[in-house]
Amino acid sequence: MFTSKKPALRYIPHPSPGGGRAANPSTPPRFQPYQATSSPRKIHMGNPTPPSTPSRGHRISLRGPQAPVTPVRPAPRRVGASPALARVNQALAQTRPAAEKDPEPRDSKFFGELDHLKVVHSFDALLEAARNDVELASIQAPHFNAKIEAQSEYQHGDVSSRPLSMRERVHLRKQVKRELSERNSFERRSKRQRDEDSLARRRTQKKARMAEREERRVKVERRDEARPQRSPTPTPASPQPGPSQAQQQAEAARQAAELQAAERHAAELQAAERAAQEEARLQAHRAQEAKQQAEEKVALDLALSMAQKARRRLEEETKRCEEACRQMEEEIALKNAQAEKDLKQADEAERLARRQLDETLRVLQEEAQLLEAERAQINALCAQHEAYLKAEHRAFLHRQDEHRRILEQAELSIEERRARLAQIERAQHQAEESMHARIQQFANLTGEQFATFFRQEAQRIAEEEASRCAAEEAFARQHYQNTTPQADHAAHKQQPPQRDFSMREPSLADVSMHSIPDSMSFTDDPPTPRMSSASPPPPPTPSPPPGPASPPTVAELFALWGKKWEYIDSHADLRNVDHRGLPWPTLRNIETTNDITIEHIAEFLSHSDCPPRLSARKLIALYHSDKFKFRVTNKLSLDQQALAEQMANHCTILLVNHMR
Repeated sequence: MFTSKKPALRYIPHPSPGGGRAANPSTPPRFQPYQATSSPRKIHMGNPTPPSTPSRGHRISLRGPQAPVTPVRPAPRRVGASPALARVNQALAQTRPAAEKDPEPRDSKFFGELDHLKVVHSFDALLEAARNDVELASIQAPHFNAKIEAQSEYQHGDVSSRPLSMRERVHLRKQVKRELSERNSFERRSKRQRDEDSLARRRTQKKARMAEREERRVKVERRDEARPQRSPTPTPASPQPGPSQAQQQAEAARQAAELQAAERHAAELQAAERAAQEEARLQAHRAQEAKQQAEEKVALDLALSMAQKARRRLEEETKRCEEACRQMEEEIALKNAQAEKDLKQADEAERLARRQLDETLRVLQEEAQLLEAERAQINALCAQHEAYLKAEHRAFLHRQDEHRRILEQAELSIEERRARLAQIERAQHQAEESMHARIQQFANLTGEQFATFFRQEAQRIAEEEASRCAAEEAFARQHYQNTTPQADHAAHKQQPPQRDFSMREPSLADVSMHSIPDSMSFTDDPPTPRMSSASPPPPPTPSPPPGPASPPTVAELFALWGKKWEYIDSHADLRNVDHRGLPWPTLRNIETTNDITIEHIAEFLSHSDCPPRLSARKLIALYHSDKFKFRVTNKLSLDQQALAEQMANHCTILLVNHMR
């Protein structure tokens, strides 16, 4: 009858459980509210003006894959309330007072770790509670989304205005859960798998829709075939002679009976069809309930297994806590034993240290007493040596005065001798003049007069020779008395012998007087002759007074400069050395700081006799304040240290400027 698919689409059964042929005029064609709504284009493919798509901004969104559909599980107990952690806290409360009596760094660290562990457990409990809240929300989210979608679709007129029945709500809830599970598994796959699954799902849905349409078409055709056919209207025949009136009535009665039988048969068929539909509906309802019970059983089994897993995890956590508590107790016992052992070792070390300290103090006291005795002895020797130096200084001053007086007398005698020599020269000149006169006179004399003249000349020469010898002897005696006074011999005899002070160290003055020749002195004064104390020298032969001594050469000055450094390095005490006798980088006599100039230093370094190893950089290293203080200044006397340090700093500054 109806062979095409297009007319059959107009007779879509009502989505209500009871079925029926009446369709909602507001429902668009091919719309099923309980079918998965993949996209609006597929839903309203035959409608040129599809309704507006509801917004999904109000849906509850969760991050990550949603949890499986399981019944709501109660929140687990807090970890802090577990018996194992309670035992740990009790052990901690019992151990802390004993540790607070004598706290040790390791025990304090251990208790800090326990407190940190307690805080971590409380944080884990809070985290577990938050996770349970999120899991509960993820479980309830599909229901809320389904309700919100149903309400939104109802407001937009996509479904009928009547309320949904219990069966429809259950069906809608299961469909939403199925969608969510498929979507979660779909999102966890790769892109290629997602594309393949999407294509297969579209093909399956298309085949299901085609099968459903074919089933509806066949059902409509069967229903139409089962419907009684109307008899065609008889055409009026020409009046012929027919049966009698009775036969006509019988034929009408037969036809009415057949019509009633056909109607009864159609009613029976409709009743049977309705009964079959009701039976099919009941079977579908029973199957749906059985499926729901199976799903609930599976969910219950899953919840039971998860509860068992949670219980096992809690038991394992309890065991781990008990094991950690036992290990902590063992560690506490080991640490207490180690602490007692360390305390004993510390006590033993303290007793040993006290014994060693007492012994060290006793030895130091004995050494202090010995040092005090040595200091007293050294002070006595220093006082004796100082008295000797003062006496020697006074004798030196006395000898210096005597030498000055002798020098003055020698100068006077030299002047007298020069005057006498002038007189002698004048006398010789007069004698030469008289000789020339006598020769002239002799040329005019006779033989007898010659003899008289020779006798007179011989007598005069003898007298002059005698007077000259007497004058020279008187001058030599006077010179010997002036150069060797008796007071010098008496003062020299009064001095103590040198062997009484055998402990005295040689000084820089001894170096400059004994080790260095007299011609290498820095002074321009002539060297004074050293007097021997053994016996007075023989009277010198009369000779003219010597001229002034020649000053030392530059090579001798450089040699003396090097020997002074050798003496400084080989002696630890320079208290008898003056700052003027120290080796300064100059070739001139030094009295104060102003006597050292950059020109003198340049002359010292640029001289041809200067040793090639000397340079401004090496001299800076020699006269640097730190090295010079350790090498020279600390060895000098207190009154010479400040001046020597000032002169060394001045030399350093000048050498640096010279290098620039």
